[in-house]
Amino acid sequence: MKKTAGLIASTLVILLGTTVLAQAQGQPAERKAADKASPILAQRMTGKVTQVDQAGRTFTIAAKGKQHLFVAANFRTLPKVGDVLEIEYTDHGAGGPLRATSVKSSKSNSSD
Repeated sequence: MKKTAGLIASTLVILLGTTVLAQAQGQPAERKAADKASPILAQRMTGKVTQVDQAGRTFTIAAKGKQHLFVAANFRTLPKVGDVLEIEYTDHGAGGPLRATSVKSSKSNSSD
């Protein structure tokens, strides 16, 4: 029992000494596995608004042959059904809705 306690104490002293030495030299004491989520990059898409949910602050567009649900929580107004939009958004993954960060009316809406 005394040998085990002595061994544990010696190991702690060595580990603590290594940590203190590394910190004194300006180095990280240990390297931890990166568990941060990957950075979220803004993406762009152009499509036609097919649904708007004022209460949920969401809208759906048809683009690239699919329906895409966007959250627009920070927008003053939501787009109208039928509008063609250029949307900048972020994708937080896990199959959830996309977060619209900016919306511009597409040139397809103009009567040129």
